[in-house]
Amino acid sequence: MVIADTHHARVALVGDRHQLPAVGRGGVLDLAARWANPDACLTLEAVHRFGDPAYAQLSLSMRTGAPNSPGMVFDALLARGQVRIYPTPAARTQALAAIAAAATGTRATGWNRHGGGVLLVADTREQVADLNGHIRERLVAGGHVDDTHVLTTWAGERIGVGDQIATRRNDRDADVANRDTWTVTGLRTDGAAVVAGSRGERVLPAAYVRHHVELAYASTVYGAQGATTDAAHLVVGEHTGAAAAYVAMTRGRDHNTAHLVADTPQAARDQWIEVFSRDRADLGPAHAARLAAQEAAQYATHRPLGAALSDLRDAWTQEHTLAQHLTAARGERDQLTQVVPLRAQHDAQVAAGRATYEQARGHATQAREHADQLEAVVGADTFQLAGRLHQEWDTHRPAARAAAQTIAAGTGRIGQHRGAVRRASDHLQAWAQEWRPIVASLPTDTDQLAVLAAGHDDPSLGQAITAYARTLAEYAHPDHAPAQAAAHAARQTAE
Repeated sequence: MVIADTHHARVALVGDRHQLPAVGRGGVLDLAARWANPDACLTLEAVHRFGDPAYAQLSLSMRTGAPNSPGMVFDALLARGQVRIYPTPAARTQALAAIAAAATGTRATGWNRHGGGVLLVADTREQVADLNGHIRERLVAGGHVDDTHVLTTWAGERIGVGDQIATRRNDRDADVANRDTWTVTGLRTDGAAVVAGSRGERVLPAAYVRHHVELAYASTVYGAQGATTDAAHLVVGEHTGAAAAYVAMTRGRDHNTAHLVADTPQAARDQWIEVFSRDRADLGPAHAARLAAQEAAQYATHRPLGAALSDLRDAWTQEHTLAQHLTAARGERDQLTQVVPLRAQHDAQVAAGRATYEQARGHATQAREHADQLEAVVGADTFQLAGRLHQEWDTHRPAARAAAQTIAAGTGRIGQHRGAVRRASDHLQAWAQEWRPIVASLPTDTDQLAVLAAGHDDPSLGQAITAYARTLAEYAHPDHAPAQAAAHAARQTAE
């Protein structure tokens, strides 16, 4: 400011006071507006980013909480299909990973700061790392990222050709800036990575890749602030604040969607209202003082000095304890930094194991396809044989039923039908003898056989005929059973 004043230069401060503040103390715009000439302060009210005027109005309500309340905004977003609700965090993570992987797999390149692709926004770096891991797994499985030759960062992330990464430290020699996004196009034997981005191609040294590169399929809200993309997806969690939600839900030019975990839409609505009731943007010391005064007015008079000093002493003790924990954690981090490179030494073994698995899976697939082909042939033969056997049964069945009826009528009062009954019995036994290899349940006793033949056929009869036809079909194709056994063994080997 002193230099600008000395050289009579004009300084213009441009920004949105309701987005995320600086990591430290914010409120610079409010202080400047307070002391500047009112004629020099302009408030931009028109929304140009969105093609949908209705969503533009909703974004203004998310910005300040007016004119529509958070609950009304949620209802509108839900009706528009811009709220998705999941039963578990795992289900949400899988759904978001599928969305991002599909965008990257079609070479929408995930997202970039110049308005393309799909942007996933989460509260914490841990959530972002988890999303990045799931997205990368899908891309590797889909063949979009090479996981056979990789570099490993200090955080344990695997970087291969096809991965989308972010550089996290300004480096003049490498000509990269913090939060630039790139696509890995090659890996060198010395551990360097060749990357391509909107500003051309760069070569990142091995040390830089190891310490200052991370996967960039998802981003924290601080990393997403200032970006414009086709579609944005917000992971709403217990740490999401109003400013963060407003920033994330205004990154997408065409689509902006909130993803919540809840049992019911009402529970999701309550979460949304809670998000916009906390952690609004840092509007400067004066605004913070007013809020503090409002909070303090709810309580009684000042606490006794002794109690305050006691609490202060407890806080200092806790701070000292946490500092010791932090020192120990740093030691563990240093140990892990030494352990993580060991994983790279086993990449060849992992690749060989994966190749063996893929080969076994291929053999299993071929064996299953061969077995299925034979099964189709056996099934068709079974159907044809069973049809012919059923037709033959139906052809001879009326004669057997007539013989049974003759036996049931008896020989007559003076035995005049004795010859007819004998012939009927012989016919019925001959008929049963012919079908007994197929229908083993046919009785040998003539009276029982007559009762069975006189009645209606049991459903088990059809099953017996089909089973016999199946046996004949399998006998006609002796390679069927070995093929089924080979397919089962190959599947077990692949598993």
